[in-house]
Amino acid sequence: MRNFTHSTMSEDRRAAINAHNPLRVGKKEIEMLGRIVTESIRAFSVTTHLAQNKVVDILGKINVDTLDDVQAAVENLIDVEGIDTIRIAVAVEETIKAIAAMTNLGAKEISKILTENVGASVEDIVLRLHEESRMARLQNT
Repeated sequence: MRNFTHSTMSEDRRAAINAHNPLRVGKKEIEMLGRIVTESIRAFSVTTHLAQNKVVDILGKINVDTLDDVQAAVENLIDVEGIDTIRIAVAVEETIKAIAAMTNLGAKEISKILTENVGASVEDIVLRLHEESRMARLQNT
């Protein structure tokens, strides 16, 4: 005979239910993506010795189709004089790679989102990345 006095759900069952709840899954994905984007911007800032708002500004000005285009795009930035363009290019590439790993988006899609709304907040960027990633996954199924 089973003991029904224990009314709490097992962790496995709770995880299974949560896995099928699109709102909860979406929220978790957004939180994880937010951490990745924030950490990437912070690492970019540390690597280049630029303020984080300047990093977001630079990312908003670099429109590339592939990672191979990043160096040329960085060199075309006029208002980043006296800063090591190679270091910035590497930081941009690493930022795009980190976002790509989380979203399965390519450099072109990520670049488009970053440059669509110059001056956007990190939260806005994360939400747009998440939505684009979600739409791409739906198209691939």
